[in-house]
Amino acid sequence: MLFCFQTATPNVQIAQASYSVNLGGAVELVCIVSADPPVSSIAWTRTVNGVTTTVNIGSLARYTGGTVSNPSLTILNAQVSDEGSYVCSAQSSAGTGQSGSTTLSVVGSKYNSDISRMVEK
Repeated sequence: MLFCFQTATPNVQIAQASYSVNLGGAVELVCIVSADPPVSSIAWTRTVNGVTTTVNIGSLARYTGGTVSNPSLTILNAQVSDEGSYVCSAQSSAGTGQSGSTTLSVVGSKYNSDISRMVEK
């Protein structure tokens, strides 16, 4: 008897088409992954003005997640430079699956934040 098991690339989805965060705030870009065989790695990319770069999670304390156990990306102390289109990718022995893109907007400016703090005092 011969059994044939089909494997498929990971199914990767983003929970929302867009996210918005206040300057200096925190936001979680939710990535949902299902895979058989199991996922071995997660990666996030950001595209700004047609240029795509890998998000270096762990190199900056502001980025967390992006792991097999927690594929979502959390951005702490959001900056205007964090704006762009994000894509979550998951790799398994069957290949790589990729989500659609989600857009992150950072609302406010450092100037406005400084004025708000002055008014509060």
